Amino acid sequence: GVVTATAPPNGNIAPPGYYMLFLLNSAGVPSVATFVRVTTGPVNQAPTASIDAPAANMTINPGDSVGFSGSASDPGGTIASYAWTFPGGSPSSSTVAVPGNVTYSAPGTYTATFKVTDNGGLSSSTQTRTITVADFSLSATPSSKTVSPGGGDSYTATVTPTAGFIGTVSFNVTGLPSGVTASLNPASVDSSGSTTMTVTTLATTTLGTYPLTIQGTSGPVTRT
Repeated sequence: GVVTATAPPNGNIAPPGYYMLFLLNSAGVPSVATFVRVTTGPVNQAPTASIDAPAANMTINPGDSVGFSGSASDPGGTIASYAWTFPGGSPSSSTVAVPGNVTYSAPGTYTATFKVTDNGGLSSSTQTRTITVADFSLSATPSSKTVSPGGGDSYTATVTPTAGFIGTVSFNVTGLPSGVTASLNPASVDSSGSTTMTVTTLATTTLGTYPLTIQGTSGPVTRT
């Protein structure tokens, strides 16, 4: 079998040195002694953790991924566990040193954290990286126009980037009445810019008011 011996809490109870360890049977008969040395060993020190990738804070577009990796060291023991958290990301956490790619879909600012725990139960300081998921807004002018059946007119839709957005925005329009067509030129813009939406009606288009919705989409994000 195995015998686990716990050392005294301090040197005042048992000064460093050699001690004889006996096992006793139920009748109190001792075994042959085994020598055990009590020594003043090193105090457990907390491990250190490092985020190796990304090397700095990052700004990305919605739907992009960030590759994460970390490393750790422990001067007096071994690393027992790894703990990552990725608010706003998928996956949202990991328990390995190199979790790989984490995808961020929603615009916002998120703080990823990493720390480790050693076999003595001590934890490292928490390491962080800030991930900013950029965004964009979409506006259209004018807000309304009046045309005669068979006629047409144009509108301008403008993409404005925020938080360092550099993605491609593709345009679409919904709400057109039957037979009415709309063209968007250009069909997409990179980072920022405008598109012209030209609406053409038919002579048979029914009179009325029609709300048109212009959509700008980049990755998982759509603005209207």
